[in-house]
Amino acid sequence: MLDLLGDTPALVLSDLGEVLAQNRAAVLLTGDHTGFSDDRRYVVHRWFTDPAARAVCPPEEQEYHACQLVADLRAVAGLQVR
Repeated sequence: MLDLLGDTPALVLSDLGEVLAQNRAAVLLTGDHTGFSDDRRYVVHRWFTDPAARAVCPPEEQEYHACQLVADLRAVAGLQVR
């Protein structure tokens, strides 16, 4: 499915933000995110612990993006409680 998108970068994330798959355009744009292990597998963990992860986002948008990541993580945590 991802390959059908051609030059459009796309990736598939788990509900916890682990990159499960990405197409060639996404790898060229942001690097390969499928080879991480331990907590580094999760986008949220890398965002808050690795400055290089934030470098793909303009500085003026980083706070907004951080809030979105936390909101998504809270939503998933809320689903796990049920």
